[in-house]
Amino acid sequence: MAPKDVCVVGAGVAGIAALKECLRQGFKPVCYELDSDIGGIWRKKDYTQPHNTPAAYNNLVMNTSKFNSSYSDFPPLLQDTPYHSTEVRDTLHILKLVLAYV
Repeated sequence: MAPKDVCVVGAGVAGIAALKECLRQGFKPVCYELDSDIGGIWRKKDYTQPHNTPAAYNNLVMNTSKFNSSYSDFPPLLQDTPYHSTEVRDTLHILKLVLAYV
């Protein structure tokens, strides 16, 4: 049986994962992306077009763990960015001090 064609709309984080899984399953995926590059909201870019709504920017700090925000078969390295940002770490430390006091 010939491989089935699959259309993936968008080459953001989910679209890239869908393309990978389609290839792994033996499908023939084709991806359509509105932007000029892949990555979706995780690609840092300037706001230049009405449809171009960047979400990644300089000094962006995520509020989720790097382990929860990665592909399961492409885990982050332990030496990559800290598990918690320094602000979160400091806030948690202050919270522990307050809880110990009360």
